[in-house]
Amino acid sequence: MNKRVILKQRPDGIPKKEDFEVRVDALQLPLKQGEILVKVEWISADPAQLVWISGVKSYMPPVRIGDTVRALGVGLIVNSHAAGFKVGTYVSGLLGWQEYCKVHVSKIERIPKNVNPSLFLGIFGITGLTSYVAIKVLGKVAKKQVVVISTAAGAVGSVAVQIAKKQVVVISTAAGAVGSVAVQIAKAEGCKVIGITGTASKVQWLKDIGISEVINYKTDNVASSLKTLCPEGIDLYLDNVGGEMLDAVLLNAKKGARMILCGAIQSYGQKKAQPLYMYPLVISKSLKMKGFIVTDYQNKFEEGLKYLGSLYEKGNLKYKEDVVDGLENAHTALQKLARGQNDGKMLIKVLHEAPKL
Repeated sequence: MNKRVILKQRPDGIPKKEDFEVRVDALQLPLKQGEILVKVEWISADPAQLVWISGVKSYMPPVRIGDTVRALGVGLIVNSHAAGFKVGTYVSGLLGWQEYCKVHVSKIERIPKNVNPSLFLGIFGITGLTSYVAIKVLGKVAKKQVVVISTAAGAVGSVAVQIAKKQVVVISTAAGAVGSVAVQIAKAEGCKVIGITGTASKVQWLKDIGISEVINYKTDNVASSLKTLCPEGIDLYLDNVGGEMLDAVLLNAKKGARMILCGAIQSYGQKKAQPLYMYPLVISKSLKMKGFIVTDYQNKFEEGLKYLGSLYEKGNLKYKEDVVDGLENAHTALQKLARGQNDGKMLIKVLHEAPKL
């Protein structure tokens, strides 16, 4: 039998427990040629899921009412009808909110042995690769520039901060999943890094990993704080928020600065997006703004994983995980993300009963 969580109705704002339903169904066996059965152990909770369940058209079709909630996950192969994919191998892919996933091997990736599987949903997964593409590939960080990262204590932000160090780099939601990776990338590249986050504990964690200049957007005026911290302006900004925070950065950007747009969590799940009032500054300051979806840069994944692995081995890539136990509580992971209450990479731990295959 397979326990799974389906989307019962479209959320109105922040997802509620009533928007989902737990079901137990028979596993659809036997496997076809090229398929494997994966026992899901860890599920990633990401801001993109707030878009997928909202019904808004995006780079992926919305999750349909009645379907298993879409999500990245890692798990163990427990049955295989595919050459080269042995039982006992860990894999990652879009496994969904469920205990078991029957999937074709073309849609999953093997996970190396002797590495904590959950890391492949964080610093070695889409989170870390998003940070790498944002800071190294698109941001083109150079030494002594100023980098600002929103959600800098998040999973992506904290890694990016650790990569950039000498340009002036600003990262919003710097303590979040993407933000926390991004800050560490920026730091490693020799940039001056400014992180933006929303709680005292996240401010402290960023300082613990070497980011001395952090703005708490809930207690500080972001625009005036940026003016004080980088009087000559910002070279690179990684935006995970949008809205008024992006406006504050535009006011303090250097001429020709780069704005890498990774997310807009301030508007996810909302009926109306936050407006951008300082847009004319994009023209008058000759700013370069680039939005991206990380899966469009799969040709950079191999080099990105090598880079992130090198940082990790040297002890220059720190991470935190915030874990919710049980599929029945998976919705709380999305609630924490939407409210900015997650403390590191948000994960769901699947708690298995005795398997009934």
